[in-house]
Amino acid sequence: MRYMQRLMAKSVTGVAALERATGPIITGWVVVASLICGLRLGFAGALPGSEAMQPAIVTGFATYALVIASPAVFLTLALRWFSEPSPAPAPWFAKGQMRWRQVTAAEASRHRLYGPYGIMFSLLIGILLNVPVRTLEYLGAIPPMPDAAPLWLKTLSVLCLADVVVFSAFYAICFAAALKRHTAFPVLLMAVWAFDLATQFAIKSLIHVVPGTPDTVAAAADMLFEGNIKKVLISVTLWLPYLLLSRRINVTYRHRVRG
Repeated sequence: MRYMQRLMAKSVTGVAALERATGPIITGWVVVASLICGLRLGFAGALPGSEAMQPAIVTGFATYALVIASPAVFLTLALRWFSEPSPAPAPWFAKGQMRWRQVTAAEASRHRLYGPYGIMFSLLIGILLNVPVRTLEYLGAIPPMPDAAPLWLKTLSVLCLADVVVFSAFYAICFAAALKRHTAFPVLLMAVWAFDLATQFAIKSLIHVVPGTPDTVAAAADMLFEGNIKKVLISVTLWLPYLLLSRRINVTYRHRVRG
């Protein structure tokens, strides 16, 4: 019992720290990600090889600027969007409504289970960590675009760039919604999971139909996207029951209590 109380106290402290530190988190992300991307581009340019395969500096800077800016911009915007009062939660299945009683936002905020604390704090951190993990995977798997890139490399680079830019933004938005106790959070996160899975399967299939793609590259791309698919499926398996059944989730994000 005391152990659970200590964990709860730590999660309350952690959430408060996150709420105070959103500005420094965004600034720190921009600084650290810029340094890593700059080193990645610099090392690629210093590698020995033909001039044609040297990275295009302008393209490299533009690409990495998108990777860095996407989560920073959308997290900043989402924190403002979700600072407004939440709308009334969307109705759920009638069978589920029989076990729950809808309350007002004010009543929910006074409930002892209100807030992203306890186990929910772990989910909050996990959502936020999606951004650096996806970015590091992208930087490790995709080299800066060379001046004379073949079609298959251009296609793979564009698809992977779109993947990391879009989903870094989406997970940053989900994090902001959860932190701000917005009623859209559960449905938003489930929609992002579904879209993420569909995107990984689509890119994995497209790589094999691009003319000229080397077998070794296709195999490496398969491993990358299969890894992404597995990570999303693990997240869904672990957290979907919690999103649907947790009393804290229902109080905080659906404004309803046990009927």
